Amino acid sequence: MYNKLCDVLIKEEENIFKPASAEDIKQRDAERLKVISNRLKKEGKLQSDGSYDFGDDINISTLKLKSIKDLDIKFDRVSGYFDCSHNNLTSLDGSPEKVDEDFYCSRNKLTSLVGAPKEVGSFNCSNNKLTSLDGSPKKVDENFYCSHNELTSLVGAPKEVGDGFYCSYNKLTSLVGAPKEVGSFNCSYNGLTSLDGSPKKVDENFYCSYNELTSLVGAPKEIGVSFYCYKNKLTSLEGAPKKVDWSFSCSSNELTSLVGAPEKVGKDFNCSYNKLASLVGAPKEVDRNFYCSHNELTSLEGAPEKVGKDFDCSYNKVQFTEEDVRKVCDVKGKVYV
Repeated sequence: MYNKLCDVLIKEEENIFKPASAEDIKQRDAERLKVISNRLKKEGKLQSDGSYDFGDDINISTLKLKSIKDLDIKFDRVSGYFDCSHNNLTSLDGSPEKVDEDFYCSRNKLTSLVGAPKEVGSFNCSNNKLTSLDGSPKKVDENFYCSHNELTSLVGAPKEVGDGFYCSYNKLTSLVGAPKEVGSFNCSYNGLTSLDGSPKKVDENFYCSYNELTSLVGAPKEIGVSFYCYKNKLTSLEGAPKKVDWSFSCSSNELTSLVGAPEKVGKDFNCSYNKLASLVGAPKEVDRNFYCSHNELTSLEGAPEKVGKDFDCSYNKVQFTEEDVRKVCDVKGKVYV
């Protein structure tokens, strides 16, 4: 009796720890998707064409989906968000026609956006293998994220974006195809040599750092908040915005002149870590901090007439004194020499 019981327990233990076969896993996944599909159909509202409308959020992330169509349900409109991220999708076929809030398809294996919804609140397709934006929604009410892909062009991008457009960490060599008006725009960490094709109007921040830019020709003329072009190969500020309401940073470039810089900067102006021998071309007024350290300055000619907070001209060819600085500029804060 004891030996028979032991044999039974040993066999059960072997079954428990026995690795599932590929067929078992496939069948288990199919059954799981069928359960999810049936639940969704109960929650949705069936339309005359066989599609379903949903009045709430849909989350089908991390289901190992290879296709949205694996769920055997036709999505029409989703009033909340739709999240199909962290799957193995290679296509967006089967996506809803319209998503009122956010559409997430990040961290898949997408090479194209064909099949995406036509209208969304925000759209996030970051961390895929996209080589093209063909198929993007035509209109995005809020933010569009396509960072961390393999894009070389923005052709096919949405024509209308209500807030931010983020295309950093790609292989872009041109901005042609970008929306004409945005809230913020981030094209940092690409291979850009020109800003031609940039949005004409940027209400908030513009980031083009960590590229191969030698000029700012093509940049937006007015920036609502801040403009960041540090860590490029700029030799000139020609083409820089004429007006920047907050901060302007062109540090860590190869600038020998500030000619072309914004005429007025609402907060900080940072031109440190360049090859400047003169400050001619600097803004006349900087409302907060002015940084020109780590250059080759031998003169303070061209320095702003007024700086609202601190002035830093340390680590230059000439070691200036605080008196030298205050003689040419009305500095309200501290002077660093």
